Amino acid sequence: MPNARITPDANVQRQFAAANALQRGEKARGRLGFVLDCGGVLFCALVWGTWAVAAQMSVRMMSVEVAGFWSRTFALIVLLLVTFWRGEARMLCNPGPVVKWAILIGVMAFAMNAAQLYGLRMPHASAANFSVIVKTDVLFTLLAARLFLKERMFRLDYAGVAIMALGVGSVILQDIRRYELAVVSDLLFLFAALALTFNAFVIKSKLQVLSNRVVAGYNCLMTFLGFLTLLPLTGKWGAAMAELGNLKHMAFLAGLGVLIAGVYLSYYHVLNRLPLWLVRVLLLFTPLFTMLLDSLIQRTKITAPQVVGACLLIAGACVIIIGHDRRTRFMVIESEMDS
Repeated sequence: MPNARITPDANVQRQFAAANALQRGEKARGRLGFVLDCGGVLFCALVWGTWAVAAQMSVRMMSVEVAGFWSRTFALIVLLLVTFWRGEARMLCNPGPVVKWAILIGVMAFAMNAAQLYGLRMPHASAANFSVIVKTDVLFTLLAARLFLKERMFRLDYAGVAIMALGVGSVILQDIRRYELAVVSDLLFLFAALALTFNAFVIKSKLQVLSNRVVAGYNCLMTFLGFLTLLPLTGKWGAAMAELGNLKHMAFLAGLGVLIAGVYLSYYHVLNRLPLWLVRVLLLFTPLFTMLLDSLIQRTKITAPQVVGACLLIAGACVIIIGHDRRTRFMVIESEMDS
């Protein structure tokens, strides 16, 4: 008697088909989520570029002290509302034993923001140059890790440093040839990048117990207090109060404040969803967005040295960041094998 052909039950087939479809759907959603998160980082870079252009427009409309005070006032209001909504107001009011470090990063944030705004206000300064030079924080981070943490530098690190130095040199040498005052603004931007690096080290080493939103709140609060102190010292208090009658300026400053809060919140959001190295690489597109926006909004001419400098900075930073990520993965695998 011939063997009877055995056919799987129709219900079992349907179950297998449904399980496979669910698995494919989850993979597709995972890929889509990754693409959307990467798009979120690029949107964050666009927000930063927009802020750079808007900040320069604000300090051309009014003094640095007035623009800094009102923009940080609106940014602080937004961050306080978010902090209260997330139930973190108590941590903001009483950060505990790390309060001195929270105040320190806030003071450095004020110094960084003041340097940025004073630099952007100077004649012949450019938002595009600002966004290019501030990205040297990757270079400063590497050098600080070598000097203070005694971390070893590898060939990729040296290559990245050399490429980034060429990029910064391309931008600054152009300003030396054209305008002396523009070099001063470039030096202020370099100081801002150095202050940003210092803040990153303090946050990573001393403020892990605080949420990102509370850290952002302290940054914004101390910056607000710094500009508030500058107003009477520079005789600009009356000018700041007079701006209340200018609805156009106040609306612009409110939008700038929302952009500042958006920079903080969007950066911390994407940082929680993607690897740090990928976030930092994608944020290197900020100078390109800034150049494009600066040329469209302020009709600033994009020069060849700026483009070359931006490309070299991006390339050098990519070499450093990706090389560091690969070494970190190798060290993790090696430690797991040893254990």
